[in-house]
Amino acid sequence: MKTAAVEQGDLGVIAQAYGLSSVGTPQPVERGVEPSISNLTTPQGDFVLRRYSIGGGIKNDVFKLHTPQGDFVLKRYTPEHKSEGEIDNEHGVLQHLLKKDFKSFARPLVADLDSVDGDVEHYRGIETVVRIGENIYALFEQAEGAYATGNDIKPCVEALADYHLAISDYDAQKRVAIPGSVRSRELRSLSAALADSEPTGVIPEIGLHLGMLKQHLYALESKAQESGLPTLVCHNDYQSTNIIVDGNTAKFIDFEEAARLYRLQEFIVCTNLFGYNKRGNFGFKRLKRISAGYQERNPLTQEEIELFPDFFGIQAAYAFRDVLRIYERGEGIALETMLEDPKRAKWIEKDFRNAIAILEWSKINRARLTQAVSIKKD
Repeated sequence: MKTAAVEQGDLGVIAQAYGLSSVGTPQPVERGVEPSISNLTTPQGDFVLRRYSIGGGIKNDVFKLHTPQGDFVLKRYTPEHKSEGEIDNEHGVLQHLLKKDFKSFARPLVADLDSVDGDVEHYRGIETVVRIGENIYALFEQAEGAYATGNDIKPCVEALADYHLAISDYDAQKRVAIPGSVRSRELRSLSAALADSEPTGVIPEIGLHLGMLKQHLYALESKAQESGLPTLVCHNDYQSTNIIVDGNTAKFIDFEEAARLYRLQEFIVCTNLFGYNKRGNFGFKRLKRISAGYQERNPLTQEEIELFPDFFGIQAAYAFRDVLRIYERGEGIALETMLEDPKRAKWIEKDFRNAIAILEWSKINRARLTQAVSIKKD
């Protein structure tokens, strides 16, 4: 369902879009206040808004809402950095969102989403999506927004959000988050908080991606289950600056530690080869770059080199099979029929191209890997 776009600054229209009965005057926001426990509360002080830099990088565009109805994640999708006036307007909007009884509201979409790249999927956990000026807001129920298998992984989601906050500094003057290095004290503390949890699922990313296809998530879960290897809970935004939750120990580990604990084969098999978004930021391109860096720092043994091409050959076979099975089963129609749809055909073609590229890349690099081991022995 789509409605007219919500004009920026029109709080009355915003309130109507969110099902609010009335809108008061936005409370002033003191400049320079560190937002980890924000002053963005209702006049009654019943709700607290915490700001996080989760997946949004320096734009600081993901918010965590603590309400009596439960914890929620509010993610903003914006085409560029915001002006100070836009940020001030956002503060007013968020204050009014905090007054809402989120769970009383069942409409999946109330927005004009024409400015969003790709299709917008209605995932389990999304309460609503709304457009405010050029910005797209998506509201997720935190406990359901991760497509977990097995035990409830809400503790992991919460701790992961806290982790991102702990490693980000905040420039009060520029009002942006600054990516920081991992501080071991915070990391140990947050890891300890996970000791009683048993994460067994895979979190694509906090809040999910509106452009991510449901089939991609199914493919990832299928690979993790079929591999029989240790499950790693990780971001889909897969890079060395992000972290992983080790499903065996329920502890936070970074990329380097994961590479030491698990052979490269086991580590990659639990990542999503299909999880790219429409801009190509995820998936094979990033996997290829990280794998090459790992090999340079940690030359493989001869035994591992022998396994390496076979591993990627198996993964390519998985990819072909999963693409066929998931598209046919997930869509409920035959692959041939789907290929008649240009949009679906493009997605399918990209999946197959990635599968082929993985296999070809492993063959090309076998000689270089063998040489690396030879040099190490000498």
